[in-house]
Amino acid sequence: MSVTSTTETSQSSSPTYATASSKALGEADFLELLVAQLENQDPLEPQSNTEFIAQLATFSSLEQQTMTNNKLDSVISATADMQQLAGIDMLGKTVVAQSDNFYLNGDQVEIGMYLPEDATSVTVNILDEDESVVATIDSSDLSAGDNFLDWDGTDMDGNPLPEGEYSLSVEAYNSDGEIDNVLPLIKTTVDEVAMTGSGSVLSTDAGEILLSSIYSVANN
Repeated sequence: MSVTSTTETSQSSSPTYATASSKALGEADFLELLVAQLENQDPLEPQSNTEFIAQLATFSSLEQQTMTNNKLDSVISATADMQQLAGIDMLGKTVVAQSDNFYLNGDQVEIGMYLPEDATSVTVNILDEDESVVATIDSSDLSAGDNFLDWDGTDMDGNPLPEGEYSLSVEAYNSDGEIDNVLPLIKTTVDEVAMTGSGSVLSTDAGEILLSSIYSVANN
């Protein structure tokens, strides 16, 4: 222990504080402390059985937690490997993503929706990055399930829209009114696969899509 002395002068030294290490105790550290405690206990006042059992229970809990953490790390690693393999398997295939965002690069885009029930009328609005409606597609008498509409990438006046990010909103109706739980869909082809901290990212004609957003995969 360090001791700070005082003198008769006006100068004084600042106290020194010891800081605890941020490293957590592991199994080996715990066992070392437990053995040292047993070797150095007072023979006239030995450690009680209750206290010793409590310490053993603490060690057992620590060991179980360590084993659980190791197993979780293995599961996470295996899941990442499976995601990468699943992404690679989609190269060149046509996929359907559950997404309302897409990238327009001048080519025709297949946009669609999942309908939980039959619809008498459906309106799909295409919005630009400023959330302004630039194109509208109307359809009628669509059956429940997946439905896709061809859109040539032009605005409401038939002019080609510039390349960039767009989004879509879908409104579907039947005799009972507006249909709930309608899912917007984008159909496109996978060109590349990249691994990121968020998982596998698929590079497609309609932009980058997370593997977790894939709704279905077509057999080309």
